Amino acid sequence: MKIRLQQLDVPNLNKRTYPKDVMQKAIDKARDHQTPLLGTIGIPDEPGVPLQSVAFSVSDLRIEDDYLVAEAKILNTPMGAQLEKMLSEPPSVSYRTCGTGNVDENGVISNFAICCINAIPTSTAS
Repeated sequence: MKIRLQQLDVPNLNKRTYPKDVMQKAIDKARDHQTPLLGTIGIPDEPGVPLQSVAFSVSDLRIEDDYLVAEAKILNTPMGAQLEKMLSEPPSVSYRTCGTGNVDENGVISNFAICCINAIPTSTAS
């Protein structure tokens, strides 16, 4: 399934801006590792992949129309089953990158490396 992760070159809800060129470098770094990116449910406390939270794998990271997008495959794990359930019932799910990098005084990200992708339940209030 195709997932949309985030809009580039505009501030997000955390007032962080991920420039397109910085994200392209992060995509290239992720491809260089030649291992699939894993997706988790929730936001981990630290960068990395908590294996007990793995629900999906991510491939074909790319930029389309100013958005970071990817292909995701739900895995046969307990969290994969939970993600399938979340996708079938409101309030559904949004996706975000989890990684490391630098943030300047204006909230612009540089030197970004993607660690994993997070699936976050969408709030019914938003």
